[in-house]
Amino acid sequence: MSNAIFEFFKWLQYTAPMTALRESGLTYPIVMTLHLTGMGLFGGMIAITDLRLLGWVMKGSSITDVVHQLRIWKQIGFILTVGCGAMLLGAKAELYYHNPFYWTKMAFLALVGVHALVFHRSVYGNTAALDSAPKIPRVAKVAGGETDFRDSGGDIEFVARCPQRYRCSQLRLYRGRRRPGLRGLSRNAGAGEGARATRAVISSERRSSCW
Repeated sequence: MSNAIFEFFKWLQYTAPMTALRESGLTYPIVMTLHLTGMGLFGGMIAITDLRLLGWVMKGSSITDVVHQLRIWKQIGFILTVGCGAMLLGAKAELYYHNPFYWTKMAFLALVGVHALVFHRSVYGNTAALDSAPKIPRVAKVAGGETDFRDSGGDIEFVARCPQRYRCSQLRLYRGRRRPGLRGLSRNAGAGEGARATRAVISSERRSSCW
């Protein structure tokens, strides 16, 4: 089977259109640019949709509006990615056949297709029900890529998903436990030194994004 695939790749690379594309000093870079543009557009629109399903961004817009308005841009990005990618593959098919990163990329692209098939009816084709729900259903969050550990360990989820807030919680503990010591430092070692230490702690708290 692998020999048959290799022979097909080898034949494809040396067809007249693919040879012309490979040897072109202008067309090949244009196709490559369009391919990368399509990847950025396709991936970016998917990321925005997933973040909305998680309830992290664009909370003022309904899930229906976000999914429908971004769908056309996903389709454009997908066409550019697949169409130009097929041309790039044909131009250097023999090289890509031996490249493990190419096959990894194809595996991820296949998973995107599986994801769309699995969640099309329950999420992407059912956005009105998601908007009418009191909170975003778990199936939508799973479709958006969230790994929820709350049922098995809230602390694991807290640290993994928001390390900044975890550091802030430790800072709160530091503030509650250490400030009396700072006041003692102010009495014992001089008001100036204690005040400077206190201001340093307060400044570090204010710089933290979770306050």
